[in-house]
Amino acid sequence: SKAQALIILSLTDKQVLHCLAAKTAKDVWITIKTINDRIDNSSKMILREKYATFRYNSSNMTDHIGVLEGIIIGLDNAGCKPSEEDVSMTLLRSLPPRFEALVQALRLSPYKHGFVDISSRIYRKRSG
Repeated sequence: SKAQALIILSLTDKQVLHCLAAKTAKDVWITIKTINDRIDNSSKMILREKYATFRYNSSNMTDHIGVLEGIIIGLDNAGCKPSEEDVSMTLLRSLPPRFEALVQALRLSPYKHGFVDISSRIYRKRSG
């Protein structure tokens, strides 16, 4: 059909290969949707795994915090952004041992400390 031809013309070569057996435009659409849903779910799982296992592996604290921010942006774009409190705890958990005193002070504090506040304290400690 004309609709099927238009859809196929807009696909990449790799996507077209998945649609060779499709008989109708609806079949093509369902095939592409299924592939994209699989990719989306896979991406979510990868991002969630990176977030859950996030540790200090950077050459400096600016890069470390930037990597975490990138993961958070990816999770937000995937529709599964963690809470501010969870992000703050992930950052604290990921810090190297030299930040242990700061981590304990923030954990024992009666106040809630957000990601921006914790990040600024890390930068002050680093430069102080």
